[in-house]
Amino acid sequence: MSSMSFMEKLLDGIEVEWKPISEVTLRTSNIRWRDAIRSYQYIDLTSVSIETKQITDTSVIAPNNAPSRAQKLVKKDDVIFATTRPTQMRYCLIGDEYNGEVASTGYCVLRVKKEEVLPKWILHLISSGEFKNYLEENQSGSAYPAISDGHLHRADRRADRRADRPKKTIQLLSG
Repeated sequence: MSSMSFMEKLLDGIEVEWKPISEVTLRTSNIRWRDAIRSYQYIDLTSVSIETKQITDTSVIAPNNAPSRAQKLVKKDDVIFATTRPTQMRYCLIGDEYNGEVASTGYCVLRVKKEEVLPKWILHLISSGEFKNYLEENQSGSAYPAISDGHLHRADRRADRRADRPKKTIQLLSG
């Protein structure tokens, strides 16, 4: 049996470059509650199912009742990853339904540079056993282990500069 991982087998013969996640993602922004004029769906730490990797439940918040952790604006195709108890692997891809909504500061929002990689590429990479090992090595705390957004962004992941290569891989992964 080969000691190559699934990812190594999948990418065998394809030129790839190791990059930190920070080099293939964009900076994101927080909501300015004092300027907000509408209500938002709030994605808290329990909103994302560990099993299905989908948002299962949100609450409606407004500027007058928003929890202090309701800060991170999300857009379609963002990947959110829970930084509290990170080895639980609570993450999901944001779809149309939650475009422009607000997530907890307990999530790291990964917004890819689409000219470099696809969102589903990052989603696949953070679901890997290798990434979980990275989390175990870099989380801190015992009762409520956590990893910082900075540590997540520093993780080296395989990212091919040519957008057509990740697309081919994602097509293979999605059937």
